[in-house]
Amino acid sequence: MAEAALECCAIGVGGEGGARFLNTDSVCQELGSEFLQQIAASDTGAYHIVIQDGAGFHLPEGHEWLPEKVRVLTLPPYSPELNPVERLWDIVKDRICNRVWSDLPTL
Repeated sequence: MAEAALECCAIGVGGEGGARFLNTDSVCQELGSEFLQQIAASDTGAYHIVIQDGAGFHLPEGHEWLPEKVRVLTLPPYSPELNPVERLWDIVKDRICNRVWSDLPTL
């Protein structure tokens, strides 16, 4: 059985906007750092502010692995109302959960 891939996702607001993704087989601070490096490289002249929940694999503000022009804001615990993407995940999960998909393009 294939392992489920995990995905990091960032959506740009303002500037040129856009989205950044990183698909991995697991999560850890090293991979979180890699994803933040990817965000920083998307516009090297800008400061990037990443809003995140308090998951243990997210890097806290001030961590030595944070790219120079990336700042993180961690949401308080148990505050899904402050994270607009939580509403999106509810909609997505309602449409895709408890189904078998033949392959990723079909999903």
